[in-house]
Amino acid sequence: MKNHNMLDFKKKERIYQNKKNYIYKINETYGISTDKEYLLFNPYIHYWVKLDEIGKFICEILNEGKSLTKLKEEIINKYSINIKTFKRDVFPFINELLKHGFYKKNKVNRDGKREKNNQKINMNNYPFNDLYIRLTDQCNLNCIFCFNKDKRKIKKENNVSEDLLIKAIQEFKKLGGNRVVFTGGEPTICESKLTYLGKTAKNIGLKTSIITNGTLLSKINLNKLILYIDQISISLDSTNNKILRELWGTSRYKFEDINDSIKKIDLLAKKLNKKLLITIMPIVTSLNIDGVVDIIKKVSNNINYCKYTWSLNKYGKIKCKNVDKKLNVNEEKYSKILIDNYDKLYDKKLNSVKATLTKENKIQAFSKPKKTTCAPSFFIITNGDVFPCQGFELDEYKLGNINNNSLKEISLSNKFRKLILDLNINNIKKCKKCELRYVCSSYCPAEGYKETDEFSPSSDKLKNCKDVIIKLMWLKTIT
Repeated sequence: MKNHNMLDFKKKERIYQNKKNYIYKINETYGISTDKEYLLFNPYIHYWVKLDEIGKFICEILNEGKSLTKLKEEIINKYSINIKTFKRDVFPFINELLKHGFYKKNKVNRDGKREKNNQKINMNNYPFNDLYIRLTDQCNLNCIFCFNKDKRKIKKENNVSEDLLIKAIQEFKKLGGNRVVFTGGEPTICESKLTYLGKTAKNIGLKTSIITNGTLLSKINLNKLILYIDQISISLDSTNNKILRELWGTSRYKFEDINDSIKKIDLLAKKLNKKLLITIMPIVTSLNIDGVVDIIKKVSNNINYCKYTWSLNKYGKIKCKNVDKKLNVNEEKYSKILIDNYDKLYDKKLNSVKATLTKENKIQAFSKPKKTTCAPSFFIITNGDVFPCQGFELDEYKLGNINNNSLKEISLSNKFRKLILDLNINNIKKCKKCELRYVCSSYCPAEGYKETDEFSPSSDKLKNCKDVIIKLMWLKTIT
């Protein structure tokens, strides 16, 4: 039986772009040391694929709407290949692009249904990904960039009960929640509460994570904690102890001690056969920006068993003029550092990359394209107040309090629903015409709101956001 999805190069058949394909040249624009590589991206299907020069040439011809017969002639003449090679390499490649929707056998209007559907957000099926719980406002550091300084100074906290936190965790699970993240202050100060709540969350099928400065990891029972935690995110800001003292406001803790704790965690995870994820999350400031690669390199040398990731977080202004002036990082320099860091961290993989036409090409997609700039869920602070996330811990975005409201009630509130609709990517003025908007994660809308009262990224961030996103897309094709 004939397969109608397959192409017949004997006929003057044509295929057409599915609305619009974009081709990005990687090696010149995005600072990657690869030889003549490209990305083909279709924002209407949310797929992309790495191309070499031949693949790019094929797609350019297809984008022009030339016949397949004409394509075959041009490829054979340009690259001096025979029919056998063409059928073996080019034919399957084009069929693969057709199969994934980059091209169609019929012309497709760019204002088609798929694009319009992406503007809709179904609140009844909203992805409640993360529940953040601030276990304490207390912290053993005195960071000059801390956004929580005032609360950190309070000696007696009005903490919500553990029973109510357990109830909230259970409610979050019923809402379809995925993960609980314990934060502070410094959450390891509350070791028993952290372990108990982590155990509760794990027992009902939720993933668990903590965000810590890492300085107290050597003083707590890691054997017990690791059993109930899936991810440890460490805010480690430098390998230089002088810079740490200046940023952290204390000389009590050294990089070497934290790095030793990370090594111990890796060994314990192996002993317990626990698949733990370790994430290093430096706050990038003017003081440490030139050393962020060194942090990640030195820490990674100690991790042999656990999974390992890293996440750079640009310093966000805290409305203290002296501190902001001292630590602020130019957006252009930050983006350059970010791109350069990716290159250095992926050196080994970059050296082994081969841009081939068929087998090595890896078609990528997000299973669920982004419909909002972010997907906030709930952030519970120490007194039980609930906000959409840490970034939106603002009076105007207080959603309720778990002493008085269930998370389900809060999720149905007009205030929460309005925020989600406001964050619809097609409602963000500066982003709604960008073809990368459904895969973008290059800025925090809360930061934009604090700076401009809008959810749009700042003008500085817009200068380089495309470079960063395309770089990330390219890396996904090789990792």
